[in-house]
Amino acid sequence: MNDRRAAGGLLGRLRPRRSDPPAATGGEQPTLALGPLLEWLGRRQGARVVDLGPAHGDNLSLLSRYGCRIEFLDLYSQIWEAGHANPHAELERTQRLVERMLDIGAPERTDSDEAEPAAGDAPRTAQSVRGRRREAVDLILFWDLINYMIPAQIEGLYRALTPLLGSGTRAFLLLAHSPQLPLHPRRLRFAGADRLVWDEQAPTVRPCPQYSEHRLHKMFPDFTVERSFLMRHGVREYLLAIPETREQSIVRIPR
Repeated sequence: MNDRRAAGGLLGRLRPRRSDPPAATGGEQPTLALGPLLEWLGRRQGARVVDLGPAHGDNLSLLSRYGCRIEFLDLYSQIWEAGHANPHAELERTQRLVERMLDIGAPERTDSDEAEPAAGDAPRTAQSVRGRRREAVDLILFWDLINYMIPAQIEGLYRALTPLLGSGTRAFLLLAHSPQLPLHPRRLRFAGADRLVWDEQAPTVRPCPQYSEHRLHKMFPDFTVERSFLMRHGVREYLLAIPETREQSIVRIPR
């Protein structure tokens, strides 16, 4: 894989160009990973979900039906900020950004802190969950974000998320293998338990890094591939998991 194809600012800023649009600029297609994922979430009591994409009512409604506690970070809204092309600088910058959004290291909640939101209340945000950062996350929704990041940025993101990983943590993500991507990450949502819908995109495109599954193992060293399905238009969906027996073996990457 030629990492230089995705080099640029934060999450791989590239010069936009007009070209033939990628095969899929919007629409709907089946998802085979979501059904097993929802079954697993249904067996967890109050599963903690971190969604790295923008908040969407359909995702909130679906996951709430399974008793999930959802936090929307909307990392998508941060990726077009100015960044540095130097890989080390991008690693540090991305790690600091995500840690700040997650409020990593905040003090534990006390009795005087705000009570837990009741069912039907507004979704939790990164600001509304201060003090709960030492609690492991059950599911992280990466969506298609990885396709828009260079390896150094992915490492920075993973370092920031590592304190939240625990035995059994799942991750849902999409890897694209087509030559081109829409210029911006797509806004994705679940439509029921078996369909994935994404917004229409303008026909401006950028090169796709085409990360392989081998590279995925290196980027997510604590996870194993639990399920992998080839979707249409050169996209593969992955459901990753940290084995239940590896609670004490999670790699804590030094700063």
